[in-house]
Amino acid sequence: MLVFTIFMIAENEKKVTSKVFVFFLFFLMINIVLATYQISNGNINPTDKMSDILSKGYELGTRDIGGGAFGTLFAVPAVRAIGAIGTSILCFGIMLIIIIIAFKINVVGDVIEFKENLSEHRARNKELAMQNEKKTQKLIKEQKVKEDSARQITSVSNEEVNNRPKKSKGIFSVFTKYYDDNDVAGIKKESAIMKNIATSTDVDYGDSLVQDDGDFEDEININLPLSKNSDGGSEQLEIPNMKTNTGRKTINKFDNNVEKNNKVSEEVSPESLGLNDSTLNVAEDHYEFPPINILADIGENEDGDIRKRILATSEKLRKTLQSFGVSAKVENVSVGPVITRFEIAPAEGVRVSKISNLADDIALSLEAESIRIEAPIPGKHTVGIEIPRKNKSVVGLKDIIESDEFENAKSKLAFALGKDVAGDAVVTDIAKMPHVLIAGSTGSGKSVCINTLITSIIYKAKPSEVKLLMIDPKVVELSVYNGIPHLLIPVVTDPKKAAGALAWAVQEMVSRYSKFAEKKVRDIKGYNQQAEERGEPTMPQMVIIIDELADLMMVAAKEVEDAICRLAQMARAAGMHLVIATQRPSVDVITGIIKANIPSRIAFAVSSQVDSRTILDSAGAEKLLGKGDMLFFPIGASKPTRVQGAFVSDSEVENIVKYIKTDEINENTTSILEKIDNIDNPVNNVSDDEDDDNDPLLEEAIEEVIRNQTASTSFIQRKFKVGYARAGRIIDQMEQRGIVSGFQGSKPRDVLMSKERWNELKNAPSVENSASDE
Repeated sequence: MLVFTIFMIAENEKKVTSKVFVFFLFFLMINIVLATYQISNGNINPTDKMSDILSKGYELGTRDIGGGAFGTLFAVPAVRAIGAIGTSILCFGIMLIIIIIAFKINVVGDVIEFKENLSEHRARNKELAMQNEKKTQKLIKEQKVKEDSARQITSVSNEEVNNRPKKSKGIFSVFTKYYDDNDVAGIKKESAIMKNIATSTDVDYGDSLVQDDGDFEDEININLPLSKNSDGGSEQLEIPNMKTNTGRKTINKFDNNVEKNNKVSEEVSPESLGLNDSTLNVAEDHYEFPPINILADIGENEDGDIRKRILATSEKLRKTLQSFGVSAKVENVSVGPVITRFEIAPAEGVRVSKISNLADDIALSLEAESIRIEAPIPGKHTVGIEIPRKNKSVVGLKDIIESDEFENAKSKLAFALGKDVAGDAVVTDIAKMPHVLIAGSTGSGKSVCINTLITSIIYKAKPSEVKLLMIDPKVVELSVYNGIPHLLIPVVTDPKKAAGALAWAVQEMVSRYSKFAEKKVRDIKGYNQQAEERGEPTMPQMVIIIDELADLMMVAAKEVEDAICRLAQMARAAGMHLVIATQRPSVDVITGIIKANIPSRIAFAVSSQVDSRTILDSAGAEKLLGKGDMLFFPIGASKPTRVQGAFVSDSEVENIVKYIKTDEINENTTSILEKIDNIDNPVNNVSDDEDDDNDPLLEEAIEEVIRNQTASTSFIQRKFKVGYARAGRIIDQMEQRGIVSGFQGSKPRDVLMSKERWNELKNAPSVENSASDE
């Protein structure tokens, strides 16, 4: 009563009458309850006269018993009407209503809030259970071995529940607290499932950062990377049975049976050695994919209590932006193998460019070696601030090869690129690029990227499905792949012969288009479908890899540029794709014509913003960290994507090559090498002796001209399928030898030599020498 009275007095209301009435009513209910209790005990008889009843009630009241005469006066009629129990229930109900009204308790609101909290708890528990179940099944499927150490999510789950904001403030708060206690137990039970398994990615831990004003809390989703630690021990470790493996093996079995298992046979249908006929139709072979355990297991680096550091960095980032007048909040954090991306949502009216201009100030405040700002993130209302991790992790190629993205890829040219900023595997398709330019400074990861590309093809495609043409002017980068069955010819290391190899590729492309026209199909896919229906050998796809374009451009810039541009423009439908790499991304190497015809780009760390713009047409590559950190800009994308490239070591490459290597030399290789040697290469013709400048096709061209009595550049082009420049040189050489007349303007050249005279000159042993002496 004292508490109730004080509250009533302190309540700031102008109407005193209502206060008095509420207090009087509450006091009356208490007296009635006390009087009813005396009646039920028999101290007061409700059947007596009212005067006697009131006297008895007054007498008891003087002894501090019962409700006094006043309470007895109202209690007796009520007891006579509804009984003692009914009177007590009625009085308690009226008092409860008075308390609710006096203390302004929102019963309906509390009930609704309690129901909402209950539903929210159930939904969250259900979602966590589903996530844990999915992650458990996926990890059990992917990793057969037990892992020595893994971060536990039990403490995170407890912290999540303990840090949840308590919304209920009414009379039902005690029930909510009880439910929270049960929630903790439920989450602990679910966490036990994951006790010996790595922590899951993309888990919403639901922590919040309290703003300075204390009016609201910002929930931050933290996506932690998958921790994959192998026990690393047993040499008898079984190989996962993936689609690319023909059976289970052990490492010991691999070591002891390399020579037995590395034989690959190819059935090649005989083809003409002419340039018009393709020699690349290969029958089904008996290629055995290398086992996956040749690749090394690379575990995730432990980064201590990363969650606390992320939350602290998020708050520091928010305060830094606030100090420069930018109001923003951190909405999501993605932890990748090398960088952590903070996604911040700027307040309404904040310019995105203002955040971009604060890059150096943010790096200074966060003590970061460098940061990159993506403003905005495509498809989101946030700005990405990418900050390097203290403990960077290496992305193993094995992780990407074993991923669902790579295993489920239907293309034979699937490329295990690496992992994005969220730690998800990135697998692209070379056929869709369809040509890619790779550039980066020394040590940035460019050569490893090429090794990853080749290894991906080895694990995905048979030699009858994909062929490789490699050009390596640096000699030491790609020579290790000599002998693999996918290789069309041995790795070309002479820059002078590289132009001839590219010219052969152009002729092969033209030959393929001729075959498409004969079969009335549009591309290699339609051709192979018809071939399969007829039981004929299919046409393999071809990937042309140039490891250092700068060396080729120094030796034969025009010929290389022409061949690359023609292949880039037309080779996609023929199933031929270019992969061009250079460590000097200057405009004299990556010319405007080459750049315009190669739509997809991969940029590793470069030294200047100018080089970045040469590769990507935008800045950003100069801020990369090196060692596989790249910006992947595929065709059709609006902005480049940051990816940490997969790593494959030299020893792993050597073991893979050793497993699949074959010493067989087929007719295809010999035929192609002969064609490359016969193709005109202006570089090989540079000599001080003019007699050494005779075109290899000159004699055949003279016979054709004499037989048809027609001499023109276009005639030579049609007959021998050569370029305009080469055909013009052949005509000039004929003119020097007196075979045809000189240039006569619009009139055609006259053929000056008869067939008989040509046969006499051809059979004469010293005809060339005598002509030279004259």
